[in-house]
Amino acid sequence: MQPLTIDSRPLKTFPCRADKTPACAHGFDDATDDPQALDRLWSDVWPCNRPALVVVRTGAANGFSLLDIDPRRGGHEWYRVPVTRTHQTQSGGQHLLFDYCPGLPNTVDDIAPGILCLL
Repeated sequence: MQPLTIDSRPLKTFPCRADKTPACAHGFDDATDDPQALDRLWSDVWPCNRPALVVVRTGAANGFSLLDIDPRRGGHEWYRVPVTRTHQTQSGGQHLLFDYCPGLPNTVDDIAPGILCLL
């Protein structure tokens, strides 16, 4: 399996179940961009965990951070951020990608209700 890419750069990914829980033994620690390792990882989980989601690891592993705007928890009321790379989520929210900044902590609702910062 070929890795996902962003700006022609391979991304370290791992599989999750439809409920967003990791479908692999070590969760984000199993994330890889190696085609052979991806084949092994997905062949191990696919028979038991369909439909699986491809999850991109954030932080130093891929060089970017993510801001999760969750409208179900009020995140859309707070959202006023400059234009950046965004992705629509399955729940109707948005993921905003930024350059990775070492030392910033992961947060849940610390910035505002419904805002998660995943580094």
